Amino acid sequence: MTNRHLIKNACVISVDPGIGTLPRANIRIEDDRIAAIGTDVSAEDAVVIDAEGMIAMPGLICCHRHLWMTLLRGYVSDGTWSSYYVETFWGRRPLYRARDNHIAAYAGALEAIEAGVTTVLDFHDCSIAPGNADASLDALEKSGIRAVFSYGLEGAPNLTADTTPALEDLSPTEGWHRSEAKSLRSGRLSSDDALVTMGITTRNIEKLPHHCSEHDLGLARELAVRTTTTHAGGGALSMGMPFIENLRQGGLLGPDLLFSHGQSFTENELDVLADAGVKIVVSAESELGQGADPVTWRAREHGITVGLGADSVGSLSGDMFRHMQITLKAGRGSRNRILDAQGIAPIDVAMTAADMLEMTTMGGARCLNMEDRIGSLTPGKQADIILLRRDRIGMMSGARPEQIAVLQANGRDVDTVMVAGQLRKRHGQLLDVDPLSVQTELDASRTWLTEAYESVDLAPVWKGYERMIASA
Repeated sequence: MTNRHLIKNACVISVDPGIGTLPRANIRIEDDRIAAIGTDVSAEDAVVIDAEGMIAMPGLICCHRHLWMTLLRGYVSDGTWSSYYVETFWGRRPLYRARDNHIAAYAGALEAIEAGVTTVLDFHDCSIAPGNADASLDALEKSGIRAVFSYGLEGAPNLTADTTPALEDLSPTEGWHRSEAKSLRSGRLSSDDALVTMGITTRNIEKLPHHCSEHDLGLARELAVRTTTTHAGGGALSMGMPFIENLRQGGLLGPDLLFSHGQSFTENELDVLADAGVKIVVSAESELGQGADPVTWRAREHGITVGLGADSVGSLSGDMFRHMQITLKAGRGSRNRILDAQGIAPIDVAMTAADMLEMTTMGGARCLNMEDRIGSLTPGKQADIILLRRDRIGMMSGARPEQIAVLQANGRDVDTVMVAGQLRKRHGQLLDVDPLSVQTELDASRTWLTEAYESVDLAPVWKGYERMIASA
């Protein structure tokens, strides 16, 4: 029997050029797909969702989020990238047990859904022990979010005070990483049509010898995952390495690659990436914190597909509406600073609110190579839909719907979230979620992690980090 929903009387932002934005329309959903959109669409035996006064739009797509860091909310808010690497990535991350991965991923996925994110790329660089990945996958499946679980190939370094580690010692990959990745791909993540699919997160191979790139990207291509992601072009931490040129010469660039950040990519490197079909996901709040100009505007000028990511939810907001607002203003500023240096006052904007909304929906879908399934409200696509309320004073605007959604809304305005035709949030409340239980589990893991961290010796870790910097 077909499961039908009918969203009635919504202002529909479809992000589909063939449909456009409809001031008042209905959306019929049958099972997991959008069946029809229009002013005269109806459905018998449907569950009716009255969206009078609301905006209906595609679910937001977050292409770069470290869900394991949900457990560390606020821990690194006042740190630097250097302290993050030493204290968090090489200090706290190696302490994670399977149960810590599970509650972090579960709470992080719920946070995303609550704020209107229907698809997330989980940048899972926390595969520090066999089984941690399965714990995170259990959490993603329990939450009901659509996800690309980007399995990480980087384990925890085993450093001692009397050694000077090489770069590869800081970013080890073990034999069990390859075995576990293959097992996941042939098992629970074998389908690319499921709600949770597989990607690969390589080591931070930009600073490592080229054979590490060959190994990690070779495994990703062997497993035929749709998306392979890594950090790249991250300013001073990239250390001026000829990473992109090495990949180009080795024939390793391709449309399956999604680079996070990219603020230090040169104009020539952006051309190379555009020619190869590589995508970039920006996290403007993170990049601005590093003192960098986000690459958003430059990358778009080079014809590169750009998506948005929240990045480290241990220090940054998980609300994609906030990230849209910051990214839009930063992108405009990138172009306007060039004009200002020439004594020219801009008479237009480099990016509009509609551009930003498209980037966070269809742009994200293209980054994940899922544009045929999600990213717009189009009949035949998956029913990933959110409804925004407009009864808050800040939302009582006469601007265009796209401007309201991008520049005025926040996660608290999300009334309803539907993922693949299943309601995950309704009337402002998550469904089938026990918040008290989530809080209890988070507190238990944080308490254990805090106590365990007290015995961590950071001296050899700082020594390894200094070695990494010295190799620039």
